[in-house]
Amino acid sequence: MSDEEFEFYKDPLNCNSILNLQLLNGSLNQSKLDTPLIDWVKDKNIDLENQLIPISVSLEIKDFRAFIDERKKLLKNKILSIVGSDSFEKHS
Repeated sequence: MSDEEFEFYKDPLNCNSILNLQLLNGSLNQSKLDTPLIDWVKDKNIDLENQLIPISVSLEIKDFRAFIDERKKLLKNKILSIVGSDSFEKHS
């Protein structure tokens, strides 16, 4: 991982944002803890669609920036599907 990638990863606006965090129920939260995402998804057979985890990018830490970019798109689309694009545009 380059210095630039590491700086992006450790920036709280990236690593502690909604783009990298997910509300999990108690058992999923316990199973995740500090487990790398790629291992957790594989070992626990996580439903990527339900957890809004992109399938189009690697879940390796080296691809964190691409993960964040794709997750942002998924979250935006999910919000728009709930509130509707008209409501979103009026308030942005």
